[in-house]
Amino acid sequence: MGNYVVHQYEIQMRGGVCAKHPVSCLVRDIVNSLFGRTDITIFDVTYGRGSFYATFKPRILIAADPKIWDWEVKPDIFIPKPAWSSHKVLKKMGLQGKIDLVVIDPPWGVFDHSYHYMWKHYNFLFGTPRDIIKYGMKAAMELHVDYVLIHYNEVYCESPFKVRDAYKYIFVSRYLRQDLRNYPKHSYFYVLVK
Repeated sequence: MGNYVVHQYEIQMRGGVCAKHPVSCLVRDIVNSLFGRTDITIFDVTYGRGSFYATFKPRILIAADPKIWDWEVKPDIFIPKPAWSSHKVLKKMGLQGKIDLVVIDPPWGVFDHSYHYMWKHYNFLFGTPRDIIKYGMKAAMELHVDYVLIHYNEVYCESPFKVRDAYKYIFVSRYLRQDLRNYPKHSYFYVLVK
């Protein structure tokens, strides 16, 4: 297993799109390192705004989310369903074995403020971050996808997957006035294999 530490500033110092979208550049680097190219088919079970794909274009980008957000990157296919059921649509379309990577980015940041009643409702309706990871990995198994990329606040995966590479991303706010007392924070991106 490879353990890597990547600092936001290291990526931003490349300039260009990486200065504005360092997380997307990290995702692009991980995908390129894993496949030797970025024009692969990706199924993102927690698409959100699609900011992971701001610096590269997958061959086919399949997105699922319970809500259509203000997209930064428009997916090729959008499935308006949560992580636990969206893969069933792809099975009906006959896409088993045709997807290269499943991406899971559960909304774990919002759960740092669990005192707010809305997060509890979200938790009940769509599952905890770990539930969402479990459902995303189930989707990978049912669609015969070997690789899963998870963005989470700890190195975590569900059996039978095993961690291949862990990327510890040292994040520093891009907002000048943000309270920096709690920084640098980090999040992990890691690739899993069956």
